[in-house]
Amino acid sequence: MRLLDLGERSPSDRIGGSTRTISANRRTATGVGAVRRPGQAGILTLFEGSEHPRQQTRILNNLGYVLEVIHPRQALGAKKRGLELARQMGLRDREIFLPLAACEGAIGCGDWKWARETLASLSDADMPEVFAIYSGSIERKAGRAPGPAGTAGERLRRVQPIAESITSPRDKGAVTYAEAVVSLAGGELEAAFDKAMLAAAMDPTGSSAFVALGTAGRAALWMRDPGRVAAAVEQLTEAHVHGAWLDAVRRDLEAGLAVLEGRTKEGATLFAQATTALRDLDVPFDLALTQLDRITVLGADHPDSPAAAEEAHALFERLGAKPFLERLEAVLAATLPTGPLLCRVSPALLSGALSEQND
Repeated sequence: MRLLDLGERSPSDRIGGSTRTISANRRTATGVGAVRRPGQAGILTLFEGSEHPRQQTRILNNLGYVLEVIHPRQALGAKKRGLELARQMGLRDREIFLPLAACEGAIGCGDWKWARETLASLSDADMPEVFAIYSGSIERKAGRAPGPAGTAGERLRRVQPIAESITSPRDKGAVTYAEAVVSLAGGELEAAFDKAMLAAAMDPTGSSAFVALGTAGRAALWMRDPGRVAAAVEQLTEAHVHGAWLDAVRRDLEAGLAVLEGRTKEGATLFAQATTALRDLDVPFDLALTQLDRITVLGADHPDSPAAAEEAHALFERLGAKPFLERLEAVLAATLPTGPLLCRVSPALLSGALSEQND
């Protein structure tokens, strides 16, 4: 039995207060992630008790899902390692599924060049139709689809009959979340909120539920709807799940809610805490989105907004996140005054020029 040590982490980097099992299949738990009790620092370990490469790749992939709410970069490392093993062993079906799981994580971590190259290595002929919906959501985040009629929308329409026939709560929730991502990137905020909340309800104990609730809350923030933001925050709070990344997401939504409810000073403080945490985790896309949330609810004339706009614009431009760069520029154009603040914002933010993807 080999021990995979993922390193020492701080007390806040924990999942609840219990032990979570990482199962290689529904009948046999071949990997166990030991998670320390609240308030204790410790080591998250994975025991690889199986000699079967296929199960080992599932263990690593599932470990990645567990780590998503704690440390997305470590989660991505586990998924990439599983993909490398699948390729070494010629596990063709795993070579299709694992890249999509890893690419989704790579988006938040800003590893877009790797994600694009990995997606490009998969042809439509290789990819099972139902997996195309995941690919579509990733493409939409990366701005590869120019609009609702683009690649992501086409993939969604093509696989819709298959998606509706899925019975697994985890898979159905993941597919519905992918649809929510496409809606958010396309500016369809009502649809994004509804689909993300539905995705969370389909698999409430799965790691994708927390990501979906974060997306639902973001759509509600962009709609400036405190009731819907509160609904997403309430579900995240009631889950009693904690991790450095998830806590930052929750703090972002709590910040936006505070501002929308008139508690601007409190909200500004919470936004600062959320962006600091995401910066420390080195997840540039998530950081840029949180800065966009901040500007959307505080307004471009708030003292914190110029620096937030500079950082978000630079990150979106570097990543080639065209849909979100467009939204940032629209928010600035709609709320920016003509007074002194204008001089404190980089001309690049006011030019309306969109970045080209930096492949």
